[in-house]
Amino acid sequence: MPSRKSSVKQAPAVVPPTYYRFQAKFAPDVFFPSNALEERFWERSGYENVRFTTLDDKNCIPQFISTTNNRDGEYDSDFDDFCQRMYGLPFVNIKSMWISRLGKVDYYWHWVKLIKI
Repeated sequence: MPSRKSSVKQAPAVVPPTYYRFQAKFAPDVFFPSNALEERFWERSGYENVRFTTLDDKNCIPQFISTTNNRDGEYDSDFDDFCQRMYGLPFVNIKSMWISRLGKVDYYWHWVKLIKI
């Protein structure tokens, strides 16, 4: 007896969330160098079901707002204006905080909104 193909369509496979360690406590808006995220984050393909786990163990969905390569310091004054508006601190203080936490900072800086889940 020949087999029949089912007319019922299968649902697409669900991709489970992948969690990446983020070297900051939870905040709704974060501005950070690339090396504040575990390195395997930058090796992934796509953003489907990406999650961050913060130092205070909050699981979050990241929404990347901007990414800037500041290798030559070209955006230091823009970063300073941004940090003053967002955090009431100059960029040099924010950068120093990250250096004290991470030992060094990468040239790429990211502004990300975090949604706690």
